[in-house]
Amino acid sequence: MPKKHDKSFDLLASIGKSKVPVELPPVEEEPVVQAKPQPEKKPRPAKKGEGTAAKIKNYSNIPYVPPSPEVRKQLKKLAFEEETTMTALISEGLDYVFKQRGLKTIQELHQ
Repeated sequence: MPKKHDKSFDLLASIGKSKVPVELPPVEEEPVVQAKPQPEKKPRPAKKGEGTAAKIKNYSNIPYVPPSPEVRKQLKKLAFEEETTMTALISEGLDYVFKQRGLKTIQELHQ
């Protein structure tokens, strides 16, 4: 039985064998624009309080909670029940300690 001739094979085989010259439109070259030289930037003198990390004061607003999962869970549950935050409860605890020792409360310190 003779095999069927596949026309797609002939098409693929003929690619690149075209005898008709293909002319492409000329490519217009864009003029090269020279970048303007940038003036050198002089380093500005450091302002007071700027500079190394040792001079910058960073304070954490996240209070310490003991790493015990039970303590964290209990504090979180209490904060949920009282509709407040864990941070507010810890601040309340600090205020209690300050009052017991005759020190200023957090609110008094911020005035």
